[in-house]
Amino acid sequence: MSSRISIYDINGIKLTEIDASFSRTWMLNRYGTGDFTISVTDPKATQENLRFGNLITAEHEKLPIWGGIIDTPRTWMPGAIKVSCYSAAYILTSRVLDLSTLRGTAGAIFEKIISHANSRTHTLFSLGEVYQGGVANEFLKYGVTVYAIMQAMEEENGHDWSVIPENTNTGNLSFECNWYEKRGMIREIGLIEDKNVLIGGNLVEQGKIVNALLVYGSGATWATKPHAIATDSNSPYGLKEALFFISELTHEEAQDKADTLLKKYKNPRKTFSLTALDDTITPANSIFYNIRIGDTIPVDLHTTGFTEGGFGLTTKVRILGMGYNDLDNQLSLVCDEEIL
Repeated sequence: MSSRISIYDINGIKLTEIDASFSRTWMLNRYGTGDFTISVTDPKATQENLRFGNLITAEHEKLPIWGGIIDTPRTWMPGAIKVSCYSAAYILTSRVLDLSTLRGTAGAIFEKIISHANSRTHTLFSLGEVYQGGVANEFLKYGVTVYAIMQAMEEENGHDWSVIPENTNTGNLSFECNWYEKRGMIREIGLIEDKNVLIGGNLVEQGKIVNALLVYGSGATWATKPHAIATDSNSPYGLKEALFFISELTHEEAQDKADTLLKKYKNPRKTFSLTALDDTITPANSIFYNIRIGDTIPVDLHTTGFTEGGFGLTTKVRILGMGYNDLDNQLSLVCDEEIL
């Protein structure tokens, strides 16, 4: 199914729409990529339209809008031009911070660095939903990019973020920046092998297995350090011990942290690569329409994984990445098993 592709100048003013098959990816807490190929005989294959720095959107009736920027490389082929694109968050890789110290909750710092990015030259970015909870952060940074700080804060706090394109009432383009405690919804509609998912999805069981762990925090002596132990006495993998240091840990939090980490690490982490099929004509009932980045959804596979000694796996996964190409009308998914 084709998408509507629109091109805008660096100020978000619409230049044109083009007819091309667009391939794109969406990523959780990372920028995605896109590309399209246009014939050199197409009257819209002009330097003005394909200029590096121009903005672009791809709209599909069942999928979230994709928006970003045209940048290098641009590949000239016999009779055609391949144009490379990056989702809007990529713009923040070229906005450098000269703020040496950033203090506050992750949401407060997020507001500050987006404002700073706009102060250098307008990015067309505005603030949307901003979660202000969580612990205070302090980053002593100078000469790093806004994008790098966002990644560091996400990893430090376990939060999520997004930069989402929006078409204004005038038809021009802008972007909304969001900081979430956790992005996405818990969905009831599921991915079922041989129904709306191709047979033979790729599953990788990986990660460190830990079934006996000690969590501890800061303190002058061991007696004053907050600490707790958690073990899985029924583990089939043999004893696998580990230590976890958490600097801001309190005595009250220690056991909860230990139990949470045990739940996370006592079994291998399962990472899935699946291909979802466009299963209905009606957009609102389509699996395409009901999957978004960050969502948690049920998965039922009967040829992949082990369950009680046999093949098959029923679990819940979180959507970390999506990819779509107009030519094949299939939605590629990268998912992690969600430990709830």
